Amino acid sequence: LPVFVSEHSCCVVDLVRTGQNGFTFDPHQKQDMVVKMRYFVENATALSRMGEASRQIVAPFEPGKVAHEMLRGIKNL
Repeated sequence: LPVFVSEHSCCVVDLVRTGQNGFTFDPHQKQDMVVKMRYFVENATALSRMGEASRQIVAPFEPGKVAHEMLRGIKNL
């Protein structure tokens, strides 16, 4: 699915590509949230495309890959 993440979240830089796989929002700006959520409702055909983009963006963070990188880092210590 597309993502909708607070701009204050630490994962934004790694996981959100605005307009490509979803949006960030300012949790203190209700109208900003409404406009961006409305996009999902009014552009339902974009949801699967955005979801696929999300899958590609998070692929490097797949648990097996992350665990392998952590193990390699520990061995290098």
